[in-house]
Amino acid sequence: MSRKAIAILLAASVLSLGACGQGQATSTPEPTPTTTTATSTPEPTPSTPEPTPSTPEPTAVPEEPTTAPAPEPTAPTPEPEVTAPTQAPTYDDIPACQEEDGSGQPGMCKWDSATMGNHQGTGIFIYDNGELVAQF
Repeated sequence: MSRKAIAILLAASVLSLGACGQGQATSTPEPTPTTTTATSTPEPTPSTPEPTPSTPEPTAVPEEPTTAPAPEPTAPTPEPEVTAPTQAPTYDDIPACQEEDGSGQPGMCKWDSATMGNHQGTGIFIYDNGELVAQF
């Protein structure tokens, strides 16, 4: 293959790379023909210029969501010990009470065991018309 043919092929390949967006087309001067003598010298191989790689745009790396460690399990709160009075108070031991709405009618009343009942701490006795219905 002659040098002229190689130069044409080289120029065509450079131009086609430029058309694909992989490099810029540059014109290379056509080599001048030389005469060869009887001695055989190897033809230099034409070197194709390496296309300069375009600098890739930095890609955004998504941040990993931060997670808080799970809270350590806590021991359940023990229920307070409630002691029942040895004897439930009778209606005679508790003065008459009025409904909280101010109607004056007997109804559900709340009492503090520090002043009534078993005299051990604060507690609540609920009465309905003189009958003990709940104790806390």
